[in-house]
Amino acid sequence: MNEFITQARVYIEDTDFGGVVYHANYLCWMERARTELLRSAGFEQQTLIDEDLLFVIRAVEIRYRAPAKLDDKIIIKTSISKQTFATMVFSQRIYLEAEPNNEGPLLCEASVEVASVSVASRQVIAVPKHIASAMKAYS
Repeated sequence: MNEFITQARVYIEDTDFGGVVYHANYLCWMERARTELLRSAGFEQQTLIDEDLLFVIRAVEIRYRAPAKLDDKIIIKTSISKQTFATMVFSQRIYLEAEPNNEGPLLCEASVEVASVSVASRQVIAVPKHIASAMKAYS
């Protein structure tokens, strides 16, 4: 399984009063990682929208393992665990960066199902073949 890897840092805006990352911010980092995966494969969000395609969240299952804190560096690993006619399921894990570019403890993991939707009609449509084919590199 090939993984797409991105990195981020925890800023004050990501944390609660105690300096611990607010739980919803993990979802924001995962969203950015999925967007960057698509971008790295040649699919810009605005271009997809212009072509009447939008990927929308259908389901999320998330498990928090350990807290990230202010100024931590994190590593987000993303792969695709399943593809169907109109959906993709992303497996995403966020780790504390232990040393440059090396993962430390697992902080959070999620399964995120996205559906392919027409921007104009808001109806579920097939994932375009060229996108489905490119995403197999991350399966």
